[in-house]
Amino acid sequence: MATNQQAPSRGREAGPGRPKLAEVKPGVKPKVPPDPRFTPKEGKKGKGGKKLLLLVLVVLVAGGGFFAYRRLHPPAQGKAGVPVVLAGPQAIYTMQTLTVNLANVNSSHFLRIEVVLQYPRANTALAAELKHQEYILDDRIISDLRSKTYDELATDRGENALKKELMQTVNGILTKGRVTGVYFDQFLIQ
Repeated sequence: MATNQQAPSRGREAGPGRPKLAEVKPGVKPKVPPDPRFTPKEGKKGKGGKKLLLLVLVVLVAGGGFFAYRRLHPPAQGKAGVPVVLAGPQAIYTMQTLTVNLANVNSSHFLRIEVVLQYPRANTALAAELKHQEYILDDRIISDLRSKTYDELATDRGENALKKELMQTVNGILTKGRVTGVYFDQFLIQ
């Protein structure tokens, strides 16, 4: 006598509110529909990455601009290297490039330099005086430079000492105000 009895199933069975379970064949992965709770919604795809990339780009550009500005406009130094806060906006006056022989006895070293003077922007009389007195300033700066040797100027300490000396020389000539900083746009020793 043959009866058609099936073995009792283990696990969930299909019923009201429950999906029917598919037969699983060995070696074949069953196709399961994606759960809508865990799939990305259309329209939002990639927006978070673009915003992050834009934010990183803005930070890099702002940081690069800041460092470029600090490189071109170094802070003025007071006693013991403490930055001095300058009152009001500053302007610059770029002098012509000077080439002078240094005071070395047995060698032919020379210095090519371009001096940039910083002064308060509000002092228009000083700006006019710098332009009018440029030839006198050039002459005095050349005299100061010719008294220097290669060894005196070849170090950072020597370059900083030269800036201080040139500031005193320039301010000793000017009558309409004072320069607040001396910088070198070009400084080549050979």
